[in-house]
Amino acid sequence: MANALRGEVSLDLDGKVYLLKFSANSTCAFEGVMGVGMGSLGGMASSVSMVRAMVWAGLRKHHPEITLDMVGDWIDTYGLDRFVEPI
Repeated sequence: MANALRGEVSLDLDGKVYLLKFSANSTCAFEGVMGVGMGSLGGMASSVSMVRAMVWAGLRKHHPEITLDMVGDWIDTYGLDRFVEPI
């Protein structure tokens, strides 16, 4: 179960619940993929690349088997808005 006080949020996709954990490690993973620090995102904050990378980074702690490509496929299937709210 997600604990918002610990930076966790649930993501339900067709009855399967994934747990995203936003932490120092997930932030570093995100920044590594995006090539920029979180503070310098600016207008990129609503880009598909940013959402995909943020969801992927949040999943790494509890679902390390999920890849960037898998998250991109989910965005294609469920729509970008489905992933903006959890992050």
